[in-house]
Amino acid sequence: AANKIDHIRIIGADYELAGVGFNVEQLMAKDYLKKSFAMVDYTFELGNEMSLYLDARYAKAEADGKLASTLGSEGKTAEGEQYESSFVNLNAILNFGNAYFGVGYNKVKDGDFITANSNEGNNGVFNSSLSQWYDYNLEGEEAYMFTVGYNFADLNLPGLNAAFTYATADGAKNFESNFERKEWNTNITYAFSGQLEGLSLRWYHATGEVTETVKSKEANLHDDVDANRFYLVYSLPVSF
Repeated sequence: AANKIDHIRIIGADYELAGVGFNVEQLMAKDYLKKSFAMVDYTFELGNEMSLYLDARYAKAEADGKLASTLGSEGKTAEGEQYESSFVNLNAILNFGNAYFGVGYNKVKDGDFITANSNEGNNGVFNSSLSQWYDYNLEGEEAYMFTVGYNFADLNLPGLNAAFTYATADGAKNFESNFERKEWNTNITYAFSGQLEGLSLRWYHATGEVTETVKSKEANLHDDVDANRFYLVYSLPVSF
């Protein structure tokens, strides 16, 4: 019979002091896994419609009970070892008028940081800016991200937003080769107004590749992705 997790508990808190934001969260899956997360952020107002947003994030995952042995399948943990993993994620976003430019950095240590549906385009499945099409969650993996975005409000299209992202990484361990991956993402969103207010449409396009250079065989192994997704979302305000 498959192992069963009796319950999952998530608790968190947000606080702001003198403009500095703090966020902490903890997830506990009984007898299986514990994850902890912390983030601090601050925005510098630079004048002339310019601002600089900075944040730093840290997360740790570790085995927590009798079911934890199953973590070895993704965490590459040898039998009997205690699974653990952590990541550091740093981000900066410069906003100027209706445009912005952002950079992000992520480094994983100790083991693969376990995420759900890794490498299937479910971006945002864990609290790192490097949760894109790929999750960049492998042990030792060092990733960088660059993003530009624009709001077309000054062109009389206030509901139209476009963002373009490039991410690249290398250094992952547990491979008998040089491991690298990279991707290019496009996100175009339009939020309707008037009688259709609350309705939005998003086009998500991702292209990427994973390359392993196997020196002993003098060969390059590729895993490519070229995907399009469309999201139709309707938000209905409810008051009590």
